[in-house]
Amino acid sequence: MPLAERLGGSETLLLDLLRSNRSSGIDWVVVFLQDGPMVTEVNDLGFPAYVVDAGRLRQPIRIVRAALAIRRIVANEHVDAVLGWMAKAHIFNWLATSGTSKPLIWYRHEIPHRDAITVLTALMPATMILACSHAAAISQARWTRQTPILVVYPGVDTHRFFRCQLGTREEILGEIGLPPDVRTVGLVGRLQVWKGAHILLSAVALMSLRHPNLHCLIVGGRHALEPAYETYLRKRAAELGILDKVHILGFQRDVRRSLAAMDVVVNASTAEPFGIGVVEAMAMGKFVVAVNSGGPSEIIQHGISGLLIDSAEPTALAAAVRSGLEDTELCRTIENAACERAKNFSIERFVSQLAATIRNAIPHSAEL
Repeated sequence: MPLAERLGGSETLLLDLLRSNRSSGIDWVVVFLQDGPMVTEVNDLGFPAYVVDAGRLRQPIRIVRAALAIRRIVANEHVDAVLGWMAKAHIFNWLATSGTSKPLIWYRHEIPHRDAITVLTALMPATMILACSHAAAISQARWTRQTPILVVYPGVDTHRFFRCQLGTREEILGEIGLPPDVRTVGLVGRLQVWKGAHILLSAVALMSLRHPNLHCLIVGGRHALEPAYETYLRKRAAELGILDKVHILGFQRDVRRSLAAMDVVVNASTAEPFGIGVVEAMAMGKFVVAVNSGGPSEIIQHGISGLLIDSAEPTALAAAVRSGLEDTELCRTIENAACERAKNFSIERFVSQLAATIRNAIPHSAEL
């Protein structure tokens, strides 16, 4: 696992996997390529957690040292199969298991683009690549045509989100500093340009005349590579004349209260690999609007369990959000269907499918 801090869905997914692992029959050993709070969290869940300081990909000596350290862990822990959690991890695992017969699998949590990691992993064979959606699988196949690719949808602990009651609407809005009579539209995601929070701001500005009490909630922490994006969002909101209606709430370890405060939840990305936040919102019975691409197009049934728009364009987004604010009957229908649809992406289903995939990759002579 390259990261050891919860920054997004893939980190949360790993922890949820370990929490829900009881019935899988798999004993996990987790190797982090940097130190961080997730190391303690994994240990507290009862799993061995190692830290191998891998450095950066442009530091070849540290890469080799890290690979040798992983190789020792694989041998000492009698590991039957090696799973890279994200593409970067596959580079180290491939080096670490070179010359062995260990099944080598890695999970593509992203839709690949032409970058150094994509090019490197394309040169490094694997037993199998797992993709978080068909969109990710199709894109990955352009780079690794000879490697089997299997779609394994991520899962959400839907029991925690399913129509959960976290207090009255007045209490939840009051924590944000809002009166109970406001309407809200929100977005959950790291503060990165591709997540499209700036598009949502433009849509809110378009709706503000018709819905003067509409407020925008943005939940997500800063990204190390785009630290200025939050400042840009505030500047953009001021330019649009809606700064007093925009509330950037930062990273939330538990997003349920923030989701509970949202009347409509938006995913404004045009390249969302899966959309764990989409499933979480649907499990809470929220009216979700997303772009008809990537993972959300595979999660949401348009007009049944949510609304899909053809492009991340403010006018189209504003029109769909207005439906969630104004069409009471449509809201009730979609919110009920969304809860049921979310069950198809439970953490239990993910754990079961992932465990079966790993077992099938291990030679029958090996013992788990």
